[in-house]
Amino acid sequence: MLAQPYIRTKILWWQKIPRDDGGVEYHPWRVIDKKASVCRTLGDWSQAENLLRENYERAKLTHDLESIAHAGNRLASLLLIEGQYQEAHDLAERSFEYFRERDDKKGIASSLGLLGNIYYHRSQLERAMECYQEYLRLSQDLSCDIDVGIALGHIGLIYYDRAEYDKALECYQRQLEEAERLHDLVGLFRALGNMGNVHLEQGHSDQARSCYHKALRYAQIVGDKQAIAFGLGNLAIIYQDEGELDQALDGYREQLTIFEKIGDRRHAAISLVNIGGIYACRGEDQEAENCFRRQIQLSREFGDKPLLSFGLSRLAELMDDMGQPAEPLWREAIDIARDIRLNHYLSGYLQMYARMLLDRGQVAPAEALAQEALDLAEKVGRPEVAEFSRLLLADIESRRQPEVGREKLLRLLEAAQSQESRAEALIRLCRLFPDSEIKQKACEAIKSLLEKTPRTKYQRALMELERPADQVDA
Repeated sequence: MLAQPYIRTKILWWQKIPRDDGGVEYHPWRVIDKKASVCRTLGDWSQAENLLRENYERAKLTHDLESIAHAGNRLASLLLIEGQYQEAHDLAERSFEYFRERDDKKGIASSLGLLGNIYYHRSQLERAMECYQEYLRLSQDLSCDIDVGIALGHIGLIYYDRAEYDKALECYQRQLEEAERLHDLVGLFRALGNMGNVHLEQGHSDQARSCYHKALRYAQIVGDKQAIAFGLGNLAIIYQDEGELDQALDGYREQLTIFEKIGDRRHAAISLVNIGGIYACRGEDQEAENCFRRQIQLSREFGDKPLLSFGLSRLAELMDDMGQPAEPLWREAIDIARDIRLNHYLSGYLQMYARMLLDRGQVAPAEALAQEALDLAEKVGRPEVAEFSRLLLADIESRRQPEVGREKLLRLLEAAQSQESRAEALIRLCRLFPDSEIKQKACEAIKSLLEKTPRTKYQRALMELERPADQVDA
């Protein structure tokens, strides 16, 4: 989960605002700012925005550029999490220019953290990393310990997105240590949530669960609605991985309710794609399609490219499972992922698109994509994608050199790391080398998967295998 920078200010409790009649009035800037912070934590983002806009407009009346810069950053940090990226960028850029001209290092650091978040959400990861690294350096120089932890979390997130998990975990461990040293509960739930994400990607579900439970407990103590929603969703992922689909669905729905209530459209979109994934696992394809299409529409509205590519891939996978056109969806998802170097997801997109093309007889493009998926999966550390890519390449080899390809498929079957990959290997062996014993094993493997999830693709595969030989398509 992405943390927001804590914007420190030098502004006093009251601001003096000159009146046209020559007198002055006093505006309780700090009180309103604190009230906005409480509203933000509790999820009343519209009220928080109103309060911060009031402070910003009042600051402009003072004609004090420092006050305007601080107020602009505070408003921008709220607009960012609401998805209003352009206005947030304009405000943060103006504040940054002011602080840079005056060599105000604290102001520069705060603005860089904020600009880094904006670039991150706009998928400009290189620029985001530059901002975060400078934010970290300045925060260390100034001994701003809370900001050091936040900067480490930001940098770790980019490493995580690039599947550089060791580097990400190192950042998150340092973030956790800073939070523990400062007794910073907000920092603790951020760091633990981040660490849980890495453990989950690496297949360490017990460690992920432990981190997620601790993170949720700290979020509940603080009362941060958004963080509580993150915690519920993270635990739902664990339930989903363990096949507890009803519990997972309840968690995602509760998460979605919170996000919709507080106006967090970006994370509501994430909840929707997760809910759609549960429906797909339960074989409820229309409900899944509705969720994916709602998520894609939301992602297009606020321009989140990584999330858009993910939603497109999920819809493409569903359409392919249903035997519906999916190629334009795959192409758009892949183009986005290539453009922003989203290599972790790109490897999976390439492998699934290759599978679709191969099953439709487009061997040459499928081979190129499967090889690219394999190379990328090995580079970014996605063994499950690499395993399925090797199966596709062995299938293709079997069409050229049957005995060589068959031996490769049998070796991959023997080394299969999951029920899904074992079933995939058996299905491809049955298609290429009809054999009653292999066919029986394939049917048993698919039926075992169907006991966990009645996904359409497994139902269709079983129907294909159980179809009488004289009804098999040419």
